[in-house]
Amino acid sequence: MNIQITLSERQAHITAEALEFFMRTLIGQIDMPDAIKWRPENKDRDYEELRRACDHIKQLLFPELMRGASYGVGWNDKPEQQQAQIAYEIYKAIYYERNQREGINNVHSYPALHYSKEPVPTVVAIP
Repeated sequence: MNIQITLSERQAHITAEALEFFMRTLIGQIDMPDAIKWRPENKDRDYEELRRACDHIKQLLFPELMRGASYGVGWNDKPEQQQAQIAYEIYKAIYYERNQREGINNVHSYPALHYSKEPVPTVVAIP
């Protein structure tokens, strides 16, 4: 069974950011999302302090990974990795649709690699 969700463009963007953060967390890429990092309230914060806090959280959650290391989205040894793959495919589909529509050329300008056993997500802009 498929489920259809209708979102505003802003809701789709926030959904994509949340899914990207979720996916990266599951594969050990613990970092501050840009939406938090670049908030005006954080402009005077010490970025290194935030980086150390993220490194500490990563060490607690993924003690087997060295600093700077993570599992790739294609890694598939644990059930949570399958969740990461599904999240990756959804957020990439959202970004890909936007880039195609707006003529943006960046890392999201290409369809996602398909890792999961789920159907490829379809994102269509509704005028």
